[in-house]
Order: sequence, then structure tokens, then C-alpha cells
Amino acid sequence: MATWRYIAAQDLAHLSVGTLLSEAGAWRFAAEPIEIAASPEEYARHILSDSGDLAGFVIVNSPGSATTLRVSLSLVNAFAFTKNLPVISVEKPLEAPASYILAQLTEAQPHAFAVPRYTNAPKITVATHDQLKRKI
Repeated sequence: MATWRYIAAQDLAHLSVGTLLSEAGAWRFAAEPIEIAASPEEYARHILSDSGDLAGFVIVNSPGSATTLRVSLSLVNAFAFTKNLPVISVEKPLEAPASYILAQLTEAQPHAFAVPRYTNAPKITVATHDQLKRKI
């Protein structure tokens, strides 16, 4: 039986972390993932807690806050790279329970890294004045 770390960070104030078990193509949660009130600066501590003998990481890559997705995916990719572990990325609607991802895992392929899937166009702020308050 393989043990995988589940991470879902879809908004800036919360992180969902759990343990998934995989055996002969069947996936299940060891226990219901826990929801942690955490800022992106605290994600690393929670993602690596009790990491022991992990087979890899399963991370939600969409939808969610662009900043949150970038932070959580960057951390997971870095940890996976340093430990030489695979990453599986899945999509989970914001209000769906964690169990929603289980059906995706039966056909998911592990990769060396995961990338975010953004659901909205980027909101880039364009300056209209320079630092001296002159109109650009």
C-alpha cells in the first residue's frame, strides 16, 4: 500500500491536507483531510508534516486563487523534486468534498511536477503614473 500526501489550497486563508492510500489502482483517504487556517507562508510546515515514507503528492491544481495555486504548487513541486517523488494534479470544484478527486485518481498519471490550471484571465495592474506621480 502506497501513502500519498493530499494538498488542496484553493483560497489564501485555508489549506486542506490529508493522507491518501493507494493499492492495486484503488484510492481512499486514510482519514478525512483536515482544514487548516493557514497563510501561504505557513503552507510548507503543514505540507511536510508527518511526511515519512510518501509515495508522492496529490495536489489540487484548479480552481482557486492564482496566488494560492502558485504557492502550493511551487512548494509541492520543490518537495517532490528534492525527494524524487511523483506528483498527481487533480481538479476539485471549490465546494466539492475531498472525496470528489478519488474518481480522477484511478486514471491519473504521476508526473515529475504539476502546473496550475487557471479558470480566469489574469488581473494585471497597469500603472498609469510613475513613481514621481507623472502620468505615463
